[in-house]
Amino acid sequence: MSYIQRRRAPAAATCLVLGVLASFPLCAAPVYTTFDVPDAASTFAQSINASGAVTGFYQDASGATHGFVRANDGTIATFDVSGAATYVYSMNRKNAQTGQYQDAQFVHHGFVRDSGGNLTSFDANGAGAGSGEGTWGSAINGGGAIAGYDLDSSVVYHGFVRARNGRIVVFDAYGAGKGGAQGTLAYAINGTGVAAGYFIDSSNALHGFARAADGTITPFDVSKAVGTSAYGINDAGSITGSWFDSSQVEHGFLRAPDGTITKFNARGTGTLSYQGTFPVAINTDGDVAGQSLDGNNVFHGFLRTSGGKLKVLDVPGAGSGEYQGTYATAINDKRIVAGTYYDSSGIAHGFLCKP
Repeated sequence: MSYIQRRRAPAAATCLVLGVLASFPLCAAPVYTTFDVPDAASTFAQSINASGAVTGFYQDASGATHGFVRANDGTIATFDVSGAATYVYSMNRKNAQTGQYQDAQFVHHGFVRDSGGNLTSFDANGAGAGSGEGTWGSAINGGGAIAGYDLDSSVVYHGFVRARNGRIVVFDAYGAGKGGAQGTLAYAINGTGVAAGYFIDSSNALHGFARAADGTITPFDVSKAVGTSAYGINDAGSITGSWFDSSQVEHGFLRAPDGTITKFNARGTGTLSYQGTFPVAINTDGDVAGQSLDGNNVFHGFLRTSGGKLKVLDVPGAGSGEYQGTYATAINDKRIVAGTYYDSSGIAHGFLCKP
């Protein structure tokens, strides 16, 4: 699985103020703004909407996890679901968020938080009620529909789509395995209600899928891939994610609405097992953001434009030790990238980047 996590408060380190928001030439140096949630030990930025608001979660000094929303003026508000460990993964253009929280018995529950701060928890039908089981909200679209997945009492995953009115439809991709840690996981949903993700078959192989609003599920695989995982979809139906080869090296892909798949790699990626390119987000224009892992196991963010141009994103102050560096996790329609970077002490901070 590949949902990414991050961390700390308004330390706004902005570099190289260039140009205007609407036109960031890729030949220019990126403009970075870093931030930390006040009193946080670690800050993890997960999603950015069209207005530039960012959401995610943070850990305090005691290790407890809480949600946050950073407005485009830099103001940060924090919140919890019922005092539980709270993880926020997605926010729509109306500032509604979704994610999951973990109760005292370590059972996971989905939630939606509206723009007024009102919280509603939910559980997918059939979700397990034991430790480590339950419901995860992965993504929310502009209409308030949520895609996600649940883990049942047999440790099998099932995808779901939750309508704005609270109706939840649970689904399984054809060919999804029914053994432990197999099944269907939905990670993204677009404005027309198409959900995307991947399923794990009975041989533990991964395959991408797109589920239309009418429930039709289309599986797909990148050619020559040993496994295919989809993580982002835009309103046109373009899907991005990663695939890995027989050497367990990861590569990026972009699947057009007609099913045509383009493979790509970020620059400087490693060629050992579990190194490579990990795209996780796509905007309306087809610009893709994600991270890569180099030969020294250091992470670097990247932006791939719809025209295929690639730019490496390294936040000033990001560490160069193993598994430190820059993780790009989201991109909005103004091509502003959000994410997290780990410094040389292993502390995580949020960032915004205008490429």
